[in-house]
Amino acid sequence: EFSLLLMKKLLRISLDGLQYGVWKEDILSMEAQTIHWLPGSGDTASAIAIIRRRTVTLADLSAYITLAPIRREQEALVLLLPEQDKVAGFIVEDEVEQLQVSSDAVYPMPDYLRTPIVDSCALSGSALIPVINIQTLRKYARSADYTPAVPGYRIIPSSQQPVSAQDTLRVFASSGRVFAAVADNIEQKMVPVSSISKLALTPPQVRGITLHNKKVLPVIDLAQQMHQPVTGQQEMMLVTDMAGQGIGFLVDSDIGELPGKRYTVSQLPLPVRSDWLRLAAIRGNRVIPIVDLDVLLTIEPDTIKDKPDVRELSAPSPFQSRFDRQDVKIVEFSLMGALHALPELEVEDSFPFKSVLPIPNGDILAAGVVLHEGHLLPVIDLARCFGRQSKPTADWHFILVRNNEFRVLIMTDTVVDAQTLPVDMQRDLPFVSSNSVVYGCYPAENGVRLILNIEALTVYFDEEHNQEFISSLSRE
Repeated sequence: EFSLLLMKKLLRISLDGLQYGVWKEDILSMEAQTIHWLPGSGDTASAIAIIRRRTVTLADLSAYITLAPIRREQEALVLLLPEQDKVAGFIVEDEVEQLQVSSDAVYPMPDYLRTPIVDSCALSGSALIPVINIQTLRKYARSADYTPAVPGYRIIPSSQQPVSAQDTLRVFASSGRVFAAVADNIEQKMVPVSSISKLALTPPQVRGITLHNKKVLPVIDLAQQMHQPVTGQQEMMLVTDMAGQGIGFLVDSDIGELPGKRYTVSQLPLPVRSDWLRLAAIRGNRVIPIVDLDVLLTIEPDTIKDKPDVRELSAPSPFQSRFDRQDVKIVEFSLMGALHALPELEVEDSFPFKSVLPIPNGDILAAGVVLHEGHLLPVIDLARCFGRQSKPTADWHFILVRNNEFRVLIMTDTVVDAQTLPVDMQRDLPFVSSNSVVYGCYPAENGVRLILNIEALTVYFDEEHNQEFISSLSRE
């Protein structure tokens, strides 16, 4: 008898393929009715029915939480509300199952995903069922300017100390690449991915909720949160504690711990740095980017990727004052099948191509980083000016470009030895290049070649404003 007192009745309903629940005690009755859909209505209250000789207004429950509206030709049920005012009931699909749920199987939604409409969930078998708070939804339905309640995605970053080589790192694979995070707030063992319940009103990187150690966790697709393609198997879940909230991150695999003092810490170069990815662990020739999971999760899931601000790299080049005034030396290289040039005084070195480590969410032109003579250097792929990506082979080269503190590598299949360009062959452009991304040009046997300002391209390149001008660099 005592156990019966702890049981509640839950109506499990299907809304656009997702499973939701409604407490039966919040519903006056559940009835099959002839529904008259209002033509041309874009409103969520879009139908009427005659119930007990009274005409009542009905709302599509699926549409109310921004899922696809119920198909008008399919069988439907009406969940009639006890208090009938502006909206007397909600229309649902004709697939309702009544479940018995014990009170200890009802959990609050995590703060990260909680809304006034969906603030709890119930465990049935191994699946969590988000529960719609009909009483709150009914109050929302009265509003003439009703808008769905969206999760706040609230996480307060912890005031962690800067990462040092004394910290133990947790190393894992995501999107086929290796990353690390400080191990302090990460559970010692990753867990296999279990049942995940999907939710409405969440972006793709929020995969849903799951139950772990009697606590409901948001499940975040780490690859998508880092703006990376999902290429791995995502078979494991890395569980963290952030400001008292448990969060599960889907990853490919657990590689293990990297104890302190077995690596050094280096800042990532500015063109590939972001607020949540600032450092890398270096062990021998291996570079492992260190993800700040707290900061990463404070970025709203549907915002544009946070492009790093590289303007602080900008510095005047002495080449600008010499061009068109005296003989200068240039180094030619191949770009998209055409030869162009760099000022020789900005070319610090050139050497054979080696593997580039891609870094997520970097500058638009940045392909990643290379560890060269103990320094992490950003790699700029100029083919990205054209919306392409270079496909380097072992016989390609890097050119190390330097202007004061600005240092980047560009990759090319051809590097020509330095040559002198007489002043009488130097030409200004017949138009103004945006942000001086080109110093000038000179005649060649097959047309005109340009002298590129790599620093300005890296700092100021913008797809929208530079695309038309940059397209003139291609032989096409």
